[in-house]
Formats: sequence, structure tokens, C-alpha cells
Amino acid sequence: MELTQRFRRHVAPYDVFSSLKVVPGTNFCPAIQTIKYDGTYSTDREGATGTPSVIASDVSATSADDSGSVNSVLDAQVTNIKWYVQKGSENKGKDIETHSEWANSFEIGSGAEKGRLIVKKNVPAGTTWKIWMECDISDNRRGYTVPIHVVTESVMLFSVADATDRYTMSIDRPSAEVYEPALDKRLLHQYKLSLGEESTFADDGNTYLRVMHVQLKRGGTVLTPATDYQVKIFKVSGATRTEVTSASDSCIKNVAANEITFNLLFSEKVTYQIACFVDGKEVSHKVYGWTWSSEYPTTDEGIVGGATYNDGDSQSYRPKLNLAGSVIEHPSIAFALNWYYRKNGADNYVGSGEVQTFNLKNSNMFASGSSEGEAVLKITKRGAFKHLASGGRRYTDGNGNYYIEN
Repeated sequence: MELTQRFRRHVAPYDVFSSLKVVPGTNFCPAIQTIKYDGTYSTDREGATGTPSVIASDVSATSADDSGSVNSVLDAQVTNIKWYVQKGSENKGKDIETHSEWANSFEIGSGAEKGRLIVKKNVPAGTTWKIWMECDISDNRRGYTVPIHVVTESVMLFSVADATDRYTMSIDRPSAEVYEPALDKRLLHQYKLSLGEESTFADDGNTYLRVMHVQLKRGGTVLTPATDYQVKIFKVSGATRTEVTSASDSCIKNVAANEITFNLLFSEKVTYQIACFVDGKEVSHKVYGWTWSSEYPTTDEGIVGGATYNDGDSQSYRPKLNLAGSVIEHPSIAFALNWYYRKNGADNYVGSGEVQTFNLKNSNMFASGSSEGEAVLKITKRGAFKHLASGGRRYTDGNGNYYIEN
């Protein structure tokens, strides 16, 4: 006869403890990064020379009946280690190895580094990442394996702005200006001198040469140009930004320390970025540009003739044009004035300029059987100037001044 009694081995459940910490020290980046005034990171996690953050986990377990224990995350009973990340804008975590924003930005430790995550990712301002580890403890005390799933606490990665004084930049011209060549006192002065007329000139700040001064402060301290900071100019076209100088751009006449002189003659519409650099890094920029006026002049009297223009055999005319409430002294500086006579509905070109003399003896100007003709003036804008050049070489006069035309 045989008697049997089933028995079962009872063990006290594991009490599991887990922790997560960011390894401190000069060789490691803390969880909170600091973004400096120029947008770079005080401690940069990225690149071959970056200083990563190392997140170390630990897992242990004990039992009340001393039936077993787990001493650390290095114990063989700790298996299936996975790291999870969750962006602030996401509603659930994702395995770091499958998250698209973490490709090539981490390493998972093994061997003696088991339970460690090496983070090589910079976190922009306004972005947060929550990181935690999950694993299993393989409980084999009963003679078979019972998995115990462990979820550690989380670590938050984010960035803060440097609390040091900020750079502030200013320019002494508006960000956008309208240029009217017909009212340019400098152009008028130069035109009158070319005609042998007397002229004096006083710059009202609205001529084709516009002088801008750039100032940079750090906190309340005004910095010294060329010593503390450098000024650079960039041409903006869509999403493209290209540095330009007086040698490469006709619209930049001169740059000296923090003073820039622009020449508005060579472009009817343009946008620049004026940027300040400290130690080779851009700390601030301002936008500056202009557009040429689209206005045309008006006239109260039309084409003006009279006795002073009439010698019996010819008739001379000139326009009396108004703009911005005043008579334009020499409209040729901004407008092309082309003269025609109209015969049988057709316009016939005679010449150009501010004054045109019609030969009244020219019978071609009159329709058959008529002694009356019609003078016609057509006005168009001259448009932007350009240098006279060949093969990239600009022509100059004996004094070194460039020849330009429009």
C-alpha cells in the first residue's frame, strides 16, 4: 500500500525596488541643458566631441523569508531591459530603439554597463522628453520562472535659457523705406552740375546714399564695434541667405565698423539682414530693405509752350510736372521723357529730353489739308542703375569714379 500527499513549495513574494538617476560629474551632461545667448548649448551632447548624459538604472529585490534576492540590475535574473521615451507633445511612450527622433542619438549599455542609457541628443528650448526603463525579474524560486515586470521612475530632459545678460541690437533706420528718385536732392545736385548749373547740396537723409549705424548692447552695456562685435550683411532671397560686401554687391557702398552706407540706385527692391557677430557667432540680426516709389508725376498745365519757345519756324515744349506737392525741377533724373508728333492717329518719335523743339516747316507732321499738329510726350520710369562694365570689370573715369547708366 502507498499513501501520497501533494505539497507545494511556498515562497514570500519579492519586494522590488527600482531607481533611476543621471550620472553627475564634469564628464557627463546633466538632464537640464542650458542654451546660451547665441543658441548653442553650454554642454553639448551631440557630435564626436559631445558630452552625453548617462542615465543609470538599478533594480533590486528581497523576500521576507530569505528565499532569494536580486542584488542589482547586473543580476542575471534582470532581463528584457527596454528604454522608453515620450515627448511632451506625445500621449504615450515608445521604445527608444524605434522612435524616429532618436535615431543615432543613444547607446544602450551592456555587460558592466548593463542598465545604463547614454543620451547624445540635444533638447531644444520648449521641448521635453520623459525617459524611463522597463525590465523583467525572472523569479525561479519555485522551480519554474515567474516574470515580474518592473517600471522605473522617469527622468525629464529639457533646456533652459542662459540667465546671463541678453544681446540687443538696434539700427537707426526703419526696416523698410521707399525711395523716390525724382525727389533725390543728391541726384538733382549732380545732374545740375553736369549741365554747368550752379547748385548747393544738403543731405536730407532721403537721397540714394543711406547711412545706417548699428549698435549692440549686452544688458545695459553698449559694446564697441569691431572690437566686441562685427557687423555682417546678408542678401535674402526666399529661404537663401548669402553674405555680401561692397565688393560683391553694388547696393553696398561702404562698411566701416558699425556704419553701413547703402546705394539705392542699383536695385528697385531688395531685402538684407544686418547681423551682429560675437566671437564668430551670430547673436542678433535686423531686417532692412527698400522699394522704389511707384508714383508718377501729375501736371496742372500739361506740356508748356509759349512765346519764349516759338521763333515762327519752330515750337519748343517742356512739361511742368508735380510730385509730392512741388514742381519737379529736372524730371529727367527719374523719368524718361520721349517726344512724338501724332499724325493720323499714329505717333512718330522725335526725340527725348526735358525740352523738345518741333520743326514747323516739316510738312510730315501735319495731316493733309490741315495746319494743326499735335505734340505727344510719353513718360516712363528710368529704373535701376547699373555699372558700365565688361568681363566683370567696371569702367571708371580719371578720378576713379564708376561710370553708371540707367
